Amino acid sequence: MRRTKWVLTVLVLMVWEGLAWGDDYVDDWKYRVEVSGSYEHVTAGYGEWGGAGLTLWYRSSETLTIFLDTALWRRNNGLQGLGGLGVYHDWDTWLYTFTSVYMGTKSEYNPLVRVDHEFNFKLGPGGSIVGTAAFSYVKEHNDHYAIIPQVGLSLYIPWWVFSYRFFANISYPGRVFGPSHLISVEFGSEGRHWTYLSTNFGKSAYLATYVAIPEKVDIWMVEVHAGHRQWLAKNWGLYLEVKFMRLFGEYDKYGLMLGFFYQWGKIPLSE
Repeated sequence: MRRTKWVLTVLVLMVWEGLAWGDDYVDDWKYRVEVSGSYEHVTAGYGEWGGAGLTLWYRSSETLTIFLDTALWRRNNGLQGLGGLGVYHDWDTWLYTFTSVYMGTKSEYNPLVRVDHEFNFKLGPGGSIVGTAAFSYVKEHNDHYAIIPQVGLSLYIPWWVFSYRFFANISYPGRVFGPSHLISVEFGSEGRHWTYLSTNFGKSAYLATYVAIPEKVDIWMVEVHAGHRQWLAKNWGLYLEVKFMRLFGEYDKYGLMLGFFYQWGKIPLSE
């Protein structure tokens, strides 16, 4: 009981500290580094997984942000790595894009290469409604690959962001269709805190080619993420995420991530 009260007291003080100076926060950082550690427990004999991540961000202006993302995992079949590069670009008052490319070491959990691209259209008063048209290409370390068209809609109101996205997962060989959905809610603002809850659910579908007669595999899955990012000063803070995934009839996965971020430098802001 005492330990629970201590944890709650620390969380309240963290939020209070952020609120104390949040009105003076200026979102003009040029560089940001994020460091995290993760732990996952997977049932059905998959074991315990541990990992670490590092993300470097660079903003050359209000309209262009580049990041470099890396992660290392120790899984039951050894050490594995994943790395990627991404770009956010505001092209106009009504359009911004996101592009990323990731590559992973040989593993059933990592893609050989993954490419994502989004077109985001700002609509409504002050761009408070954002429509998204996107696609992903995922190539595995075997003969399988997937093409994933996506459409989504986000609503931005003071302190809140509500989002929905539909994924039309098409797996090759076999052209197997597996739809999925993402729903998320975020609360907060830059310089204070962000708290979020998201759920992804649908079908994991592909053609099993490792058997003598290839057959379709069609499994329901659900994944839930909940997290909190807290500024403890104007240029640094902590973040926490817990997650759960169930691949029905196969396994459950429980995860925890703890991280630290620090930002510095300044970009010129438009008046």
